[in-house]
Amino acid sequence: MKLQIVARHIDLTDTLRDHVRRRFLETLPRFFDRESCDLHVELIGGPKHRYEECQARLTVPRGLLVVSERAPGVYAAVDAAERALARKVKDWHDRVLIGTRFPKKYFIARRIEDGEAPATIPPGQQPLGEARTEEEPAPDVAEAADRY
Repeated sequence: MKLQIVARHIDLTDTLRDHVRRRFLETLPRFFDRESCDLHVELIGGPKHRYEECQARLTVPRGLLVVSERAPGVYAAVDAAERALARKVKDWHDRVLIGTRFPKKYFIARRIEDGEAPATIPPGQQPLGEARTEEEPAPDVAEAADRY
């Protein structure tokens, strides 16, 4: 992942540069790490501003993730932007790479109803596809989905 740090109206010291590298490059590869990704971090602030701002733009395949966070200090702004970008990367990963917006339990419940996934049925109950008598209650799909 390529990292570019830009500072506007603020001095970019070595400690600030190291803090940005440590926060963004240690956390984001846990979710997604590719050489084709570009991370652009822009720090905005100065003596006339009441707050410092950190804008982060991450270019990923099939998308661009943009986050902007404000805080009284530049280090707090970097930390807040990193948390927000990690949350966006996780959401993007779940939506684009996995291919669904629904939680896992709904996906499994649908597969159990269609008979594609084996459902663990308690003793005394029949699987979903077999005929039941009126005395036997139907197995609960939500219970089977919670077990997965």
